[in-house]
Amino acid sequence: MAQIVERIPFVTDLVKRLKSDVAFRWYCGFSLNDRIPSESSYTRLVTMLNQSNGLSLLFNPLVLSAMNEGFIADDAVAIDATHVEARDQAPQKETKPIKQPKKRGR
Repeated sequence: MAQIVERIPFVTDLVKRLKSDVAFRWYCGFSLNDRIPSESSYTRLVTMLNQSNGLSLLFNPLVLSAMNEGFIADDAVAIDATHVEARDQAPQKETKPIKQPKKRGR
């Protein structure tokens, strides 16, 4: 979550920021004495979350509870569709038009 909110593009950058920024480390729930997980640990966590339905088991009761408490109206429920840029393809390069050389002389 913090990686998306802080617009950190890569897990490598996330680990570096956790190691260098004390406030960010505290915000993410790590104390000063805690060991920061490695990049491979984060990759394994994301893979396990994608393969399991654990997040939906947490999310659905939370939405139902919010509806019962009146925070969300049950006539219109929307799920956040925040745009996250994909990094699987390089952006298209713009081709510059070829300029004709100027005529020399008269």
